[in-house]
Amino acid sequence: MIESPLLVCMLPARNAAHDLPGWFASVERFCDAVVALDDGSTDETAELLAAHPLVKRLLRNPRRESYAGWNDAANRNRLLDVVAELNPTWLLSLDADERIDEEDGRALREFLQTDALPGVAYGFGSYAMQGDGSWYIDVPVWMYRVFAFEPGQHFPNRKLHFAPIPESINRGAYITTSFRIQHLALESIDRRRARFEKYREVDPHNQFWPDYTDILRVPDRDQWKQWTPRSPNAPALLGLESSLVGPTDGITDRSITIVVLAGSDDAATRRAIESATSQSAPVPVQVLAVGAAPFEIEGAEWVTVPARFRNGQKRNAGLDAAIGDLILFLPCDLELLPGAVEAAVETHQRGFAIVAGAVESADQDARARVLHEATYGEHRADGTEGFAESPGRFSSYRTSLLYEYGPFATDLDDNEEIPLNRTLESERFVTYRQPAFRARRHGPHTPARAALARTGWHRGVAIGRYYTEAFRSRGELFDGDSSFKQLLKRLNSTAGELRCYRQDDLETREPSPPLSLEVGSWLGFLREIAKPEFGKTALLWGRPVLLAVVTLRRCGEANALAVVKLDCYRGTVRVVLLPLNLRTGAGSDRTVATELGLASGAGMSRFNVRAAIGLPLKLDVEEFVDIELDSAELSIAELTSPRQLAGPLGGIRVLAALGRPGAVRSSIERRALVATAMLARNAIRERSIIEVPLDAGSTVDDEAATIVRQFLEEDRPGRILGERDRLKRARWA
Repeated sequence: MIESPLLVCMLPARNAAHDLPGWFASVERFCDAVVALDDGSTDETAELLAAHPLVKRLLRNPRRESYAGWNDAANRNRLLDVVAELNPTWLLSLDADERIDEEDGRALREFLQTDALPGVAYGFGSYAMQGDGSWYIDVPVWMYRVFAFEPGQHFPNRKLHFAPIPESINRGAYITTSFRIQHLALESIDRRRARFEKYREVDPHNQFWPDYTDILRVPDRDQWKQWTPRSPNAPALLGLESSLVGPTDGITDRSITIVVLAGSDDAATRRAIESATSQSAPVPVQVLAVGAAPFEIEGAEWVTVPARFRNGQKRNAGLDAAIGDLILFLPCDLELLPGAVEAAVETHQRGFAIVAGAVESADQDARARVLHEATYGEHRADGTEGFAESPGRFSSYRTSLLYEYGPFATDLDDNEEIPLNRTLESERFVTYRQPAFRARRHGPHTPARAALARTGWHRGVAIGRYYTEAFRSRGELFDGDSSFKQLLKRLNSTAGELRCYRQDDLETREPSPPLSLEVGSWLGFLREIAKPEFGKTALLWGRPVLLAVVTLRRCGEANALAVVKLDCYRGTVRVVLLPLNLRTGAGSDRTVATELGLASGAGMSRFNVRAAIGLPLKLDVEEFVDIELDSAELSIAELTSPRQLAGPLGGIRVLAALGRPGAVRSSIERRALVATAMLARNAIRERSIIEVPLDAGSTVDDEAATIVRQFLEEDRPGRILGERDRLKRARWA
């Protein structure tokens, strides 16, 4: 047995006997050992695993006749526990229906032996193979599969569909590579159907994935590309144009722009500008000063703006005037130290799109340092080089990144960079911390309690702004989203980190400075979340923009089916009426009503909505609202009528329909339905309806699906179509 192997593959498998010979032929080229788990197979999977010499550990689950009971997280965590017995350097998760090409495997092993870093999760492009396995679709799905082993690691406890990367690895350290995975599960229609049925069995309500019907969508033959071996000169890490970080191939970091944000203190502004113009760098440096009162400093250009401009507006003005491939924003309270820009440029040239610096305090007073930590806590002067969680206040960027994801918030009094930085973080751009990229802060001498409260307030407002914008269309901000939960845990993290100053530096038991920051952060955040504006109720609890399949029943029998798009911001509701006997596909004897479970009374699920409605109409729809009506409640016309909903009793009737026990079954939380209905009552001004005019037993063709999609996505308000104006005139039936 190999002692401390370089690379161990972890393989959970079920009924994979037909895939294992090819899988072993692939991994034995680059892998030292395999740790495998047989998940209750009914074929020869366990015997094949036990017989192969590369398998050093084999775990078994009791035999099962179906996929019911499949828990991928539990299986992979068992593998992660037992792999510790081998003490490997690197771990790779590779499923039985996946392969790594010979040249990719050789390059991967060389990369792990030389340049790979512990604490990083490396991602592979997974390509759907087609036909005989020599063709593929050139649309990669990024799979994070390789990481350095450490004792005590644990995968997320999500049952299905998660990245098999330990929770201890920072999300900022997820890096994509040029290594490729060949995914065989989609190479034939039979394998696609088997995969679809597997997930339909184990996740019938789409709890872990919104759309499995993509599995059944066979790409056109003209989308196939011939698989080619890896180029020997291909870099391991991808460039920015294809990924989040990468080497300099195809990326030109030929100049940098430093934007100094001038303030009311001319001496501080002059100091910041002079520190920028004195920098040496391996590329040309452009220095811009943005402010209302220009003064001459050699080597600097002024961008004059009105005195009322906030820092966000100044940042955007500097961005518009910048000519550098890289850009750095320098607040006037910071002074760049010698070598700072050179270190930032060299780090960018190593392939990182965002580089965070270190900020030291010029004031050694303990209370002033507490304020400094509150303002620049992400840029600790004693921080080590490596991956950072987010960019922070003092960072340099590739300019093209800000053109794509900007601009900066213009109506915030401070922390204007937080919403944009959070957006970049959510888009998975990597931030690299470079301590040699250094600045010194010359802060104002203000009472710690007041300054911290103000700093916390601005930070909380900025974070609240990011979340209100990020959830504006999807809504349900308070619906337990994992990222929002994370925010609630981290909102006062700066204050928590500062508590050490109470004992070590302040030499006092007074908790006021950190508490002021914490209270200020929460108040600022809650103020932004609770600030009255149109659609705020639906943003917090409902769905401001809702696309759903709506069915109406009377006496338990379905009598109406429609796809409804409700857009409270535009004030429109669009309804596509569908016949219940619409067939789900050519040659199929199953109707929409049967597929949705309306005929049998089994009830709808997200999975069925995707298969029966989303797939034929090519719509991104998964939500459903199934309403049982009685004679006193809403009809389909009233449900979509602005006049009816806006009437004196409209809100009461909506609440009656939604509140009566058993009246509504929906994939949407009841509170979200109520919030959305009440917002729609006041917001909807226009409605338009089309009816799919198909004969009994017909199926929707591509032209019909295109017209329906265009109708639902149309920006201008529609009109209610009369009987003669229905889409039969379009001759697409």
